[in-house]
Amino acid sequence: MFGPPSQSEAADAAAGGAIPPTSSLSSSPPSSSTSAFCPVNVSSRHIVERQPRMLNFKVEYRQRTVELVLEEGSTVGEIKQILETELGVPVSKMQLKGWKCGDVSDSTVMRSLHLPKNNSLYVLTPDIAPTASTSKNSDLQESLTQNFLLVISHREAQRDYSLNFPGSRTIQEVKRNVSDLTNIPVRHQQWEGWPVSASDDSVRSTGTQKHNLKSNTCYPDLL
Repeated sequence: MFGPPSQSEAADAAAGGAIPPTSSLSSSPPSSSTSAFCPVNVSSRHIVERQPRMLNFKVEYRQRTVELVLEEGSTVGEIKQILETELGVPVSKMQLKGWKCGDVSDSTVMRSLHLPKNNSLYVLTPDIAPTASTSKNSDLQESLTQNFLLVISHREAQRDYSLNFPGSRTIQEVKRNVSDLTNIPVRHQQWEGWPVSASDDSVRSTGTQKHNLKSNTCYPDLL
């Protein structure tokens, strides 16, 4: 009873008196979060430059039309220089008209005129006489807008018709109108008295003006 303890008892005593190890957790204080700062390179920014405002111009000179596109920072004189190349008219003999604000000088900057996007102008050259071809074209254009009186005699019915037609009307169209009045088909109509130049039904009735300039009247006969 009083002898030394056995190996099993010593092991039990050692196991019973052992203190379980404890793990000491060292908690470090939380580190304060630092926000990242990225410097901005100003030179790397994309700079958008303002595009110049463009203006459209349609310029008429006699029987010609020139279309131009220029920056509003251009001057009136620059337009004239371009027109000189396009029209063959010296700037010194050119008058550019049609500005909303009246006449302007060659040094005027178009931005100061507050022009719209699209503009219509015209050129006058009082010191340059029109050529023969230009005068002929002008007469033709004018005759297309005039009205002509055709006194048509229907011989078989012994009746006259006084009809007004615009200068743009063709002889074929005149014959169709007469067909509506007389019930005579166009293919059965026989005419006399048309000018020599009216050899085709597609010819416009403006050809009659050459023979009757004062009255604009023609007397073709319907046989």
